[in-house]
Amino acid sequence: MIRRVSIPSRLVLALVVALSAACSRQKAAPPPDAVPVRVGTVIQKDVPLQLRNVGTVVPINSIAVRALVGGEIQQVHFREGQDVKKGDLLFTIDPRP
Repeated sequence: MIRRVSIPSRLVLALVVALSAACSRQKAAPPPDAVPVRVGTVIQKDVPLQLRNVGTVVPINSIAVRALVGGEIQQVHFREGQDVKKGDLLFTIDPRP
């Protein structure tokens, strides 16, 4: 005949085993060896901000430059991306009719 052990008996047995393992007289592990550490001097300076992201840049404003008169462009007086002001000469157009 197989005898079944009740749940409280199992808990008491597990507690006794756990306590006996915890009370064993084993030596504690020795502390680990010291790790070498490098020390530096703190200085304050400006650091450039760099962001590396993938995305699309959309301008706040964009404009289209169109001539008010027709004709062949002979010379361009600005470079792409250059800031221009009102009244700056942008193009020289062929004066022939």
